[in-house]
Amino acid sequence: MLPAALGYGPWAGVQGPGGRNVLDLMDFAAASVLLPLNGLLIAVFLGWVWQRGAASSACDLHATRLGHVWRLGMRYLVPVLVAVVLARSLWSA
Repeated sequence: MLPAALGYGPWAGVQGPGGRNVLDLMDFAAASVLLPLNGLLIAVFLGWVWQRGAASSACDLHATRLGHVWRLGMRYLVPVLVAVVLARSLWSA
């Protein structure tokens, strides 16, 4: 968090890519890159790594239709949608 503290002081005039100052760069990295990337990794983990039985028991969706839809969504739909959000945020940078 030292860059955030220095962004108000000695680094206040430092400009990064796109004319952003230090605090704007940290905000962009956190909100536009790290959050969507984290969502993508969580969706991939839940859909592909975590075993079906453990995931459905943790969500109380034991062998229900909603459990199957949830699993398919986590495997295919959610990673694609979050990847689109990540690509759009990087493209508009």
